Amino acid sequence: PVPSLAPPGHHAAYTLIPVPHNGSGLDWGRLGPEYLEKALRYLDEAGYLPGLMDRLVYTHFITPDYFQWTLNSHLGNAFGPEPVLWQTASFRPKNRSEDVKGLYLVGQSYQPGAGLPSVMMSAKMTARLIAHDLGLEKAPKGLLEARG
Repeated sequence: PVPSLAPPGHHAAYTLIPVPHNGSGLDWGRLGPEYLEKALRYLDEAGYLPGLMDRLVYTHFITPDYFQWTLNSHLGNAFGPEPVLWQTASFRPKNRSEDVKGLYLVGQSYQPGAGLPSVMMSAKMTARLIAHDLGLEKAPKGLLEARG
């Protein structure tokens, strides 16, 4: 446990529930609290976090509205392109623009994909491409071929 995340005797937890983006027409101002309640009850009653509802001190949730209006993510999409085979991993847009010289792309919507570990890998891949293009570092074999 990381002491700064919760007071002594308490814990912090994070739960991710994929939901449709704002193009769905769903009212997240109304549905957000309902989804939160359902998720917490499920975790408690299914035995994943027994007694959660009785001991819960604080909750906070984020909906597609946050992703759209705070993070400027198109339609509040939290995961970039739809996670289907033809939009995953090497099928995602490359980290170097094919259209604009000197434009590099990094994040969940670009190679290798969504999720914090993949975003970190995307940043590392893009940094290597930039270093290579500026003559600062030799790119590892295969990186330029695989990533364009």
